Amino acid sequence: MDVAIAVECHVVEGMLRVAYTLKNGGKFPLLAYDGAPGLPPDADWPALDGQVYISAEGDSVVLKRVNPPVPTGAAINRVFIPPLSETLPGQTRNVKFCLKLPLTERSQYTPDFAGAVYKEHSVRRIEICVGCFWRTAAMELIPLPANPKAFRLKTAHGPQSILCGGSTQTVTVRERTDDKFQRI
Repeated sequence: MDVAIAVECHVVEGMLRVAYTLKNGGKFPLLAYDGAPGLPPDADWPALDGQVYISAEGDSVVLKRVNPPVPTGAAINRVFIPPLSETLPGQTRNVKFCLKLPLTERSQYTPDFAGAVYKEHSVRRIEICVGCFWRTAAMELIPLPANPKAFRLKTAHGPQSILCGGSTQTVTVRERTDDKFQRI
């Protein structure tokens, strides 16, 4: 893909501030699973707690804005597909959001529950992974009423590619350790 991602992270007043850019150097519009605006949507640093999947991996934590795969062997009755953004050829999309610290591991299909077990520790690297695909002429975007810059796709999604970038920043993570947890 002719796409680049750059990431910067900082800790401010108990919050992790994440800023990233997606640059579309391709010939087609880029659709990415990062259309969720956060709350409040007009804030300089909207909160995306509950809208980003978080995975602890060694000395890193990965913030995932992806369309998660359905786990094998599980009976799933509802699949949530994150809102999309669109970046036209030659354009750059600038995204800023914040998350409460400590970061808590989060997955689509194994949510937090009263018996969930966590281990708190520090990591030194933050990565962000954004799922994306090229828009084709057959794909019909439907703007979300509350945010016309975020979309649902009326037609089938394209094959997801994952763009990743990272930043050096020490933060505390609550890593989920119970055997029911399935990382994305």
